[in-house]
Amino acid sequence: MGKTYDGQTITSVWSGNSVVNTPQEDVPVWSDVVKKACTHVVFKESFSEVRPTSLHYWFSEFKKLEDITGLEYLNTSEATTMRGMFLFCDALSAIDVSNFDTSKSTSFRSMFDHCVSLKALDVSSFEMKQGDNTQNMFYNCQELQVIYSSSEWYSKIGSGGNTYTMFYNCSKLKGGTGYECTSWSTSYDGSYATFNYFFTQRPTFAYTVPSSGIGTFSIDYNVKMPEGLEAYYCTSFSTTKDGQAVKASPVEGKVVPANTGVLLRGTPGQKYTIPLTLLDPVTNDDNALVAVTAETRIYQTDGNYTNFDLSGDAFKMVNSAGGTVKANSAYLHVLTSALSQSSPQVIAIDWDGETTAIKGDVNGDGNVDVADIATVIDVMAAASGADPSLAHVADVNGDGNVDVADIAAIIDEMASRARMQEEMEE
Repeated sequence: MGKTYDGQTITSVWSGNSVVNTPQEDVPVWSDVVKKACTHVVFKESFSEVRPTSLHYWFSEFKKLEDITGLEYLNTSEATTMRGMFLFCDALSAIDVSNFDTSKSTSFRSMFDHCVSLKALDVSSFEMKQGDNTQNMFYNCQELQVIYSSSEWYSKIGSGGNTYTMFYNCSKLKGGTGYECTSWSTSYDGSYATFNYFFTQRPTFAYTVPSSGIGTFSIDYNVKMPEGLEAYYCTSFSTTKDGQAVKASPVEGKVVPANTGVLLRGTPGQKYTIPLTLLDPVTNDDNALVAVTAETRIYQTDGNYTNFDLSGDAFKMVNSAGGTVKANSAYLHVLTSALSQSSPQVIAIDWDGETTAIKGDVNGDGNVDVADIATVIDVMAAASGADPSLAHVADVNGDGNVDVADIAAIIDEMASRARMQEEMEE
């Protein structure tokens, strides 16, 4: 003691049997010394040579513990009990036990009991046996949303083992409502049945990028975008002389939070598999997208807000009769008082300074049709009723002029949209 290790002063040392075989009738010798103040635990690679036979209450009541690094270096192959290992670790939001060897363990009682900040667990490496004690294993894990496991959890631990109050107050688990688990389903089909609290495979969502290359998305668990598919929040709504726009802000780390609407951008027509993740997302309080995880009917206005649905590469105001938004998508809502008075129907998307809108929608009604051709003609003729601010959008082909070439561009766009619609309906 008093020496330094990795720049830190050593204040206490435990070794030998006090580490390898902690007593099953008491807490480890280090517990009372460090549990009240410890915020971080680090396992070094050299610790992988240690073979503890008991993990009984190792971190019990470490209420301020925020993270454990290097758990892969904790060799659990000789441990016969993991009872209360993380009991009352109130501040731990993630625990990586995916490499645990439980082949000799028979007691998991209260292992994660009262881990009230824990959101997800991967226990798929756990080798479960008939008669294993899992009483209170996840008791009062109030924030726990998903558990990954092997199929053995259903075929073995429910046979002769103590599973009493295993999921008590785990109200956020997928498929569970916090019932005391005193009986078990004898089969697992991946569905959300009463006691199907585990996933034998990580849930994934199949997503196909729309023909415009842009779509909306939401789902009720945290997911990480695969390579080639980018996620964005919609923030910073503004109105300028060039129209209305909302800024596309990249989702940090590509981890999309549960029940959060985002824009997805990728190769048109490309199919992606989006997996659930254990990683914590970075949220954005300015996001103006509203998540829709189940098919929902929305209306043009909602209190002080006006609603917009994605149409092509811009947002179009929901019509006065309302409309249905599909599950696992999102819609945009903007304060009605902030909208442009002259052309409020369409909101473009600002992609880092490059603003997109519905090509050919000159009059801003969210459609590309003969009314836009009429507007171009009005601008060309400088008709008295023509809005001068429409000159920039009337230049559909972007050549700096408003002429018959722009009318031709609108006709081409109308034909292109008709073809895309046909392809989507096939």
